[in-house]
Amino acid sequence: MSNRVSGLKRQIQSNLKLQIISYAFTSLLLAMICFALLSGIFLAACKNMIEPARADFALTRGSEGFQEYVTEYKISSEDYSMIYGWTDGAVFSMPIGAGNGHGLQERNRDKWQEEKGQRGDVRGTSFEAMIDIVYSDRNVTTRFLYPSDSFSVFVGILLAGLISFALFFFCFYHRLKHKLDYISEVETGISILESGDLSHLVPVKGEDELGRLALSVNTMSESLSQRIHSEQQALLSGREIIGDLSHDIRTPLTILSGYIPLLLESEPLTGKQREYLELMNKKTGQMRKRVDELLDYATIYSGQAKFERVTLPAKALIAQLMEELVPFPAEVTDTVGKNTHIYADPAMLERVFDNLLSNLHKYADLNKPVRLCCREENEAMVLELENSILPTAPADGKEQGQKIMSYIMELHGGSFEAKPQGEVYITRISLPIRMERAL
Repeated sequence: MSNRVSGLKRQIQSNLKLQIISYAFTSLLLAMICFALLSGIFLAACKNMIEPARADFALTRGSEGFQEYVTEYKISSEDYSMIYGWTDGAVFSMPIGAGNGHGLQERNRDKWQEEKGQRGDVRGTSFEAMIDIVYSDRNVTTRFLYPSDSFSVFVGILLAGLISFALFFFCFYHRLKHKLDYISEVETGISILESGDLSHLVPVKGEDELGRLALSVNTMSESLSQRIHSEQQALLSGREIIGDLSHDIRTPLTILSGYIPLLLESEPLTGKQREYLELMNKKTGQMRKRVDELLDYATIYSGQAKFERVTLPAKALIAQLMEELVPFPAEVTDTVGKNTHIYADPAMLERVFDNLLSNLHKYADLNKPVRLCCREENEAMVLELENSILPTAPADGKEQGQKIMSYIMELHGGSFEAKPQGEVYITRISLPIRMERAL
């Protein structure tokens, strides 16, 4: 499961890189098309609307300014030096029909061409107006010229560029944000599945690679869920079979356990007969114990056993265990607080203690002391039992009983550990302390 999830996350990252490149390319293409269209619109607007309006305003203002200049200085139509010296920086005057006006027109036109070149007019266009000017000696029709510039074109192209860039940024950000939000949804769904909730479905949006990935994730989770359900059903059926078989086996074992002791008491018995009957009695007892453990295993793991926890004083539990240890040479160390409580099922704990004491009787060297240490550790009550191993301990295993005890402790939120260390055997039981303490 974890390998598949890691592979899916790497696939999402790879898909994101490709999506970023794709979104950047399509957004740039759209921005370039927008720039071309807006540039054409702005150029047409400059040529047909903005520049004529600017020229008309400039020519009107320039002619009025020139008339004021002529009137103020009482300039005659022949005073070319005064006429030539006037300009408002945008409009140039050229009188028509005056004596040597052609020379003045040429000089003024040269200046206009020079000014036009400095403005960088790339279109080669200009505007002019023929207006009657009242000089001091007579009225003369005067031509006013306005050289167009590229300022309006520059502004138009700049606006087109800014709008296109804004369009590129908006399209790229909007599409990328939408995809990132969806990727976040998919990754969150994968994390939920990784945590064990296989009922969660990742939303499928679109038919692109990411959508197909989400669909494959859902298919995988459904497949795993069905497989786990089938395995759980098979496991539950197996435990039910174990329970049923245990019940069926206990019946003949009970009969054997009843008749073999009677046969041992009957007379006369030869030495061999007694030896065989005692061996049968021993093995029948061992089989009965194994069957009882199997039945406990099936009952507890299948959930048939009732699990009812209550608040118990820790000191009372320790006192009960110490009472059970009376037949043994025990050394007890108890540092658990008087007001410490645990939350446990008394019947379940009794099973654990019975199994623990049974193992002591069977495997411990009773010529050496059994050490019990009771303490609080990391918000838990720890019971640690240490005993020497009997050199002649029976070889039959006790793994099944330890599995049952370990599972019971897990149900309580605690733990059970049992392991040999050299010539001693250490059993460690941990139970969480109840947060509510008696006052």
